[in-house]
Amino acid sequence: MTITVLSVPEGNDKPLKYPALFQQSDAVVINKLDLLEQSNFSLSEVESDLRSLQPELRVFPVSCSNQQGLKEFCSYLKERIKQNE
Repeated sequence: MTITVLSVPEGNDKPLKYPALFQQSDAVVINKLDLLEQSNFSLSEVESDLRSLQPELRVFPVSCSNQQGLKEFCSYLKERIKQNE
């Protein structure tokens, strides 16, 4: 399983700048979501770009500061582990 991490401070140009990386991923974690208000990062634009590269890609916006999205991401990991046992 390949999981790519995209950080809000990196900017939302990365999926189109490095398409092969995201096309080969099973999931993308968009981290540092708590910094959205301090940046010009567009979550909807990034998700749209990711879907244009791989429509079935699982995307998990998360913030470790406030735990947002971590439960969903952990559930995904547990599900994938069970599938591979």
